[in-house]
Amino acid sequence: MTIQALGGQGGLGFDGSGGGKGGSVTATISVTPGETLAIFVGGQGGDATNNQAGAGGFNGGAAG
Repeated sequence: MTIQALGGQGGLGFDGSGGGKGGSVTATISVTPGETLAIFVGGQGGDATNNQAGAGGFNGGAAG
């Protein structure tokens, strides 16, 4: 099986600049019929507001 996973980008900066690009990975793995797979991809980070860093995205994204 080949899986392509695309993570969410970072939120907007204090000055409205765009966040960093999200990561991506493609992998080919062997699977067994009936096997259950769990794939977790990070979500987009929150925008910065009022001189506060944006919140991290879900599944491991760090705050700005």
